Amino acid sequence: MSKLEVADKANETIQAKWTIEKKTFADGTYTDSESKTLDEKIDLTSNMYCHKSRYGVFDFEVTGNIGAKEKYYIHLEQIGEDTLYSDSMRYFSSGQFCISVDGIFKPDKKSIILDVSNWGLKLQKDDKTDFEFIVSGESVKVHKLLLSAESSVFNDMFENATGDKVEITGFKLETFKAAVDFCYAQDIADFVTNDENAVELLLFADKHDFKTLKPKLEAHFRNLLTTKNVGIMVAAANKVKCQSLRQACIDFVRSLLNNNKSGSNIDISFFDAKFLQEVLQQALKP
Repeated sequence: MSKLEVADKANETIQAKWTIEKKTFADGTYTDSESKTLDEKIDLTSNMYCHKSRYGVFDFEVTGNIGAKEKYYIHLEQIGEDTLYSDSMRYFSSGQFCISVDGIFKPDKKSIILDVSNWGLKLQKDDKTDFEFIVSGESVKVHKLLLSAESSVFNDMFENATGDKVEITGFKLETFKAAVDFCYAQDIADFVTNDENAVELLLFADKHDFKTLKPKLEAHFRNLLTTKNVGIMVAAANKVKCQSLRQACIDFVRSLLNNNKSGSNIDISFFDAKFLQEVLQQALKP
């Protein structure tokens, strides 16, 4: 049994407090709170959950929505089973475990990856396009000028094309459309919230030399590393030869080791031998 309380405090601060009965941890590997919605200054929905891995590590996380579209995810803590039940740690009081999170929500200017431009939408609807791509059997018509400004590969393609139509292979239609939408300054936030979609878009941007989309995606990944996706991000960093993203993954895994947190629930099969060696070498540094 558990109870979630969400309160609107001063200075745009939201406090979420989750109380869990001790016996709840023993009843299963997954504990999920009810969702709470706060409809005052911020249309905020909060949900906390705890997952116990097969290695006996409890992961505490909080997820939710701000308004209709924006989602948030926060990894709170990892606690080993022995540590959680240790009398010396005093995690339980009167048979209850309580975890509180304070969050400050302020308006922030979105990057172009997430932003929407009215001029881009109007231009996309304009029928005066001058080039056509065929992707998975479907036609996508574009303005060469916009794609050329972002991608040197497309610029060379347009200059050397013998006609006004080219087929794109090796990528999903949705991925190609997201790349085109970016060139038109359209909202691709929903697309990149899915790790697999975002990784394929990164591979597309790398192959076609997207000057601004590629570094923005790399920064997007660096800020959203978790124990669940770090393996995928290492593989992506290797494919696009992005040392900054690879180093961010190394720092993320190393921080778990240096802070005595269990990294045993990370699937190391995604990591190459050199990556593991670099993690260990950097973890041993003072």
